[in-house]
Amino acid sequence: GAAEAGDGAVTPAPHTDAAARGAGSHQLKRVERGLRLLTVSLPYLSGLAAAVRVTLDARVPTMGVFASGRLVVNPGFAATLKDNELIFVLAHELLHLALRTHDRARGSHHLEFNYAHDYIINDILRRELGMGQVPAGGLDDCFGEGVAERADVAAAMSFVAERGLPNPWLVGWSFGTELALKYGLEHGI
Repeated sequence: GAAEAGDGAVTPAPHTDAAARGAGSHQLKRVERGLRLLTVSLPYLSGLAAAVRVTLDARVPTMGVFASGRLVVNPGFAATLKDNELIFVLAHELLHLALRTHDRARGSHHLEFNYAHDYIINDILRRELGMGQVPAGGLDDCFGEGVAERADVAAAMSFVAERGLPNPWLVGWSFGTELALKYGLEHGI
């Protein structure tokens, strides 16, 4: 997810032996290749993919990106990912930059805000990359084609009616657009 502090929060750990350096070098090449490959399916991320600076650091549990564009990758975590999963996770981090998660989180609870963006980002990527589930145990709210969410739209519209709010708009982002189109007309929108 998006890193919460400045670039000084994590500094690269020195490698202590040649094997660790070799494994790290391999993972760095995989990450750089993944950044190039993700632009095939997600060309709107090509500028960010070219601009990020990758740092390997085993002290980071998985992967994270700073607002400055510094992408910190745990080489052990990267090694556990298949190529398509690595591309997903890299694209996830780039979308934190594209959506300006760091800037938007100011003044709010950073972890909760990051989780909210994780759900949005993962839903977008799951659909755009055609993956059945989010890799690496990432946050995933499988929406089940919106059938269960019909009651959520009805509850929101009941709230609008109870308050007598004039001229309601039902607006969605990604999956929310699907809900608005499916169920909005049921409520006179």
